[in-house]
Order: sequence, then C-alpha cells, then structure tokens
Amino acid sequence: MVDTLSRRLAALAALAAVAGFSLQAQAASVYAVSLNEITNFSMSVDSGSVSFSSFTFSNDSASMSSLGTASSDPLDAPAACIGAPCAGYDNDFVVHGAVGGDYTYADAQIINTDVLNGNGAASAIAESHVSSGTGFAQASNTLISTAFSVGSGGATVSFSFDAAPYLQTLVSGGSAASNLSLSIFLTKYGDSAPSYAATPFSIGIASNEEYNPATPITVSDSAALAAGDYALNITMSQMVNVSAVPVPAAVWLFASGLVGLVGVARRRVRG
Repeated sequence: MVDTLSRRLAALAALAAVAGFSLQAQAASVYAVSLNEITNFSMSVDSGSVSFSSFTFSNDSASMSSLGTASSDPLDAPAACIGAPCAGYDNDFVVHGAVGGDYTYADAQIINTDVLNGNGAASAIAESHVSSGTGFAQASNTLISTAFSVGSGGATVSFSFDAAPYLQTLVSGGSAASNLSLSIFLTKYGDSAPSYAATPFSIGIASNEEYNPATPITVSDSAALAAGDYALNITMSQMVNVSAVPVPAAVWLFASGLVGLVGVARRRVRG
C-alpha cells in the first residue's frame, strides 16, 4: 500500500511540475488601445446670424488594479501614466503596443479651437497592457459654448471633420474592450431635449480585434435651427478596459488534493 501511494504521489508531483511549467509558459498578456486624431473640424452657418464663444476642457485618467491617477487642463491635460513603460510619454499619440511590462497610459490635447474657420483639431489616446489584474484608461476633449445665439430668421449650422481612429486589442488569458466616440449636441435654453444631435460617431471592439481604416474618415452633418440661444457641446472620448485572468481554480484544487493525499499517506504509514 505504501509503495502504491508513493507511486501516486510521484505521478501527481510530476503532473504538478508540468502544470506549473505550462501555466508559466502561457502567462496572461492583455493589451488594448483606443486612439483618435480629429483635424479640419469646421462649423459653418449658411444664413442668418450667429454669435459664438466657448471654453474647452481636456482630461485623462488611468488606473491599474489598485493604483490610479488623473489630470485635466483647458487645452492640454498632462499625461496620466501608471507603470515604467509610459514614464516618458507626453502627447505621444501613437500605438505603443504590449511591450516593456505592465502600464496604463491616457492623454488628451486640444490643438486648435478655431472651428469657425475649419481648423479645429484634437487628439486623444487610451492604452493599457497587463499581465495580471486590471487596467483602465480614458481620455476626452470637450468644447462647450454657453453663448451660441441664432438671430431672427433662423440658420442652418453645418459640421464636418476628419477622423483618424485606430483601435486594437491583443488578448492571451483575459479580456479587453476598446471604444471611441465623438458627439455633437445643440440644446435650446429652456428645452429638456437637444434640438440637434449629430449622427453618432462611435466605434467599439472586443478581444482580439482591430479597427484600422486605410484613410481618414470624413464625417459631416447639418441642423436647421430656429432663432434663440443654444448650448453647444462637442466631445471626443477614448476608453479601454483590460483584465488578465488569474490562475484557474482547478489548479488550486489539484494542489489541495495533492496535499490531502500526502496526509492520507502519512496516516497509513504510521498505522
């Protein structure tokens, strides 16, 4: 009986070593990025009179497991970074990839607010790579006008911009999601619902997917507005979520079973 238990223990030990090696060789790696660059943003009026003034808000935030950071600025939010790989990133709107260890990076910048002359430009990125735990990043740029006035006779307001979006997720042992959006709302003061909401520009991907258009995307829309005062909100946003899967529970059950069998063997040997 002792020899039989010894052989079983040896076999289980060998399986544990193989399982341990396999888990180590297949360590989790979960990466996601959401990047967008807006150029040539234009807002024009074909008739009537419009007065326009605005303020801007740029913000970003990053978290990785229990760590978090965030920043904001009217035009250029300082980079939000957790982890050594992104330590030198600042307005670095390129895909960095799943290299150099775990990190989470978010950054946002409004480059030009001259939307009336077609020069509006902004960039934002959210990016994270983890081998354990979770990561989250978001970055957004917002232009708000509290003094958008349309004179008597009304007006038709048109919007257009070029977008260069890129989304990617690379998952081995976990899950990831990457999303981006750009919204435009005009709401007349006193009304509960927007007078105009642009056709949504929104893209999202799940694990092991990529969105990479060959050329920039041109988006345009228009709205006929009655005379009055409106609130204008233009927001671009990037967001990623990543999660690495822990060691499967079956492995811990296997280990506890091995320990239990050792105890049985000891009791039988003593008996």
